[in-house]
Amino acid sequence: STLAQSKLAPDHPARENLGKAIRAAERAADLTRQMLDYSGRGHFQVRPVHLNGVVEENLHLLRVAVPKQVRLVAQLASDLPPVDADVGQLQQVVMNLITNAAEAIGEREGTVVVGTGTRPVRSDEANLWRHTGEPLPPGRYVWLEVRDDGRGMDPATLERIFDPFFTTKFTGRGLGLAAVLGIVRGHKGGLSVESEVGRGTVFRLLLPVSAKTPAAPPPEPEGAPRQGTVLVIDDEEVVREAIADAFASRGLPCLLAGDGDQGLLLCRDRPEISLVILDLSMPGRSGEDTFRELRKLLPGVPVLLSSGYGEEQAKSRFAGDDLAGFLQKPYRLNTLLVEVERCLKQR
Repeated sequence: STLAQSKLAPDHPARENLGKAIRAAERAADLTRQMLDYSGRGHFQVRPVHLNGVVEENLHLLRVAVPKQVRLVAQLASDLPPVDADVGQLQQVVMNLITNAAEAIGEREGTVVVGTGTRPVRSDEANLWRHTGEPLPPGRYVWLEVRDDGRGMDPATLERIFDPFFTTKFTGRGLGLAAVLGIVRGHKGGLSVESEVGRGTVFRLLLPVSAKTPAAPPPEPEGAPRQGTVLVIDDEEVVREAIADAFASRGLPCLLAGDGDQGLLLCRDRPEISLVILDLSMPGRSGEDTFRELRKLLPGVPVLLSSGYGEEQAKSRFAGDDLAGFLQKPYRLNTLLVEVERCLKQR
């Protein structure tokens, strides 16, 4: 998608559609990484995140998913400071709260209002962390509020909505709220809820303001990358073809291999190879074993590791080995080209 987008004029009407497809793919990747995290096969990636951006992307997605009689309204504060969060987890919280709010309205017309802002928290405001059970240190916090005008809940139901196995189909509550609470607790935040039968419900989430600045997106590569043949070893044909198309658009030659053994055969007597992009998980010869053999055949040639797993877990299999870098799948075109340019400069 990013390759197709890069070939369109800035004012081409299809650029916006491709942008939506790219963002949807990235959201799916975040959720996939989150499932790996919960299964113990991934690693949480906490970094400064703009909450408004997460909310806006989810609202765009959910507007076509919620019933037509439910109106989604955003009231987002401008110049909101970042929070330290795992994007995939934060996304689950936002989607879960909005989805539950829409379901609580039922079949009648109603409105879900999603708001953000900042506020100070005092040490005596125990109501803000009653559900998490962990006091909030005094300071400045970013808040997220999801308010609906649905059926609401009685006090007995309200007391149980965060129980792991408690669901109330008729209210639309319960599904995933225990996970929401766990995520908020893991981010050292607060969560409160107010509800009244016949008047609706409001969830309020608090997250401490980050002291860091969000990382800038990778810069657009300028012109063609430095020359040198790149060997791509990846068992996914669609990945190989996408990389080949990206490199062709920049005049960068490459060789493609579908597994480790084929890659090792291609690199024999090929002094023009200046970089190897190596997939971690492949059938047959593993990425680790392929890397060791590449070091014998192409000593000094940088190897860029690529995987759907988190960077820390993937690189832990190469402890002590000199990897040139890491590409987290799926990645954008400019991320790929910037990394390739950086690695080729090392030659």
